[in-house]
Amino acid sequence: ARRALGAGEADYLLWDRFMTQPVVDRGELRRVGVQPTPWPAFVTVARTDVIDERGDDLSAIIAAVAATAAGLTRSDDLIDRLVDRFELAREVAADWWAVTRWGRADDQLTPEQLGEVQRTLLRLGRIDEILPAEQILAAPVA
Repeated sequence: ARRALGAGEADYLLWDRFMTQPVVDRGELRRVGVQPTPWPAFVTVARTDVIDERGDDLSAIIAAVAATAAGLTRSDDLIDRLVDRFELAREVAADWWAVTRWGRADDQLTPEQLGEVQRTLLRLGRIDEILPAEQILAAPVA
């Protein structure tokens, strides 16, 4: 994204305001606004056939991510690690952590949440129609 914006191949980037702060501070990018979203920043998605064929692998990956997230929530030096790893100012790292929530490995997107996401995307012109939740949401991976 940084290369494409610099080369004039892209006009804008929608990304996390905290993690882009260092490049904004350096003047490489300019923030023109903040758009909160009614959905999680990260979700795990897979095609139905992949769930059917590799469900155990997907479950292991989801469990590993959840365990890592749980470890972060217990970390006494998390802010220091964020500052070092992402070149964030201490205040930015603390603000990011204050608004960050981690789901559990067994959390599932609800039909209501999906509906809210679809309505937002429809209003923004990013999708043409709202599909029934059962057409999109799969059963939880075992």
